[in-house]
Amino acid sequence: MQKKNIINGFIGTVGFLIVAFIAFSIRYGLSWWISTDNEMLIFFPIWAIGAFYIGYSASAYYHRKKVLFYTEEKNVVKATENWKLYKWFMLSKLLISVAKLFAIMTPFYILAYFDGSRILKSSPLLILIFAIIGVFCFVLSKVIQRGRLNF
Repeated sequence: MQKKNIINGFIGTVGFLIVAFIAFSIRYGLSWWISTDNEMLIFFPIWAIGAFYIGYSASAYYHRKKVLFYTEEKNVVKATENWKLYKWFMLSKLLISVAKLFAIMTPFYILAYFDGSRILKSSPLLILIFAIIGVFCFVLSKVIQRGRLNF
């Protein structure tokens, strides 16, 4: 089980790095990756660690709870119904983790913008996008909890 969780964490990290590579290639061109004066790549490991943490913790939590649901409940039909509801709950928890990641990274970009740092090349639009993504994930999590799960 542990090995599967680590693999899922790496899949999340590799997926993030692929999306980041595509986004930066579209924005700055492929020559941007080759230049030697790029300090912006410093923050890629921080984002990759965050993506790994989210992938690993979500996978570990999912498998741990799934085993508990089917071993504790004797009625298979009831266990399946409860498991379907609990998957929605876990999705809301995953969205909160994503919101936390963006909440942690947004102040770095705000400070980089006010400092005029070349490392992050932060802009008000980027800060606004990070804040919107974080708030959207948090609100969507609460909507799922209230609407689907009736908390």
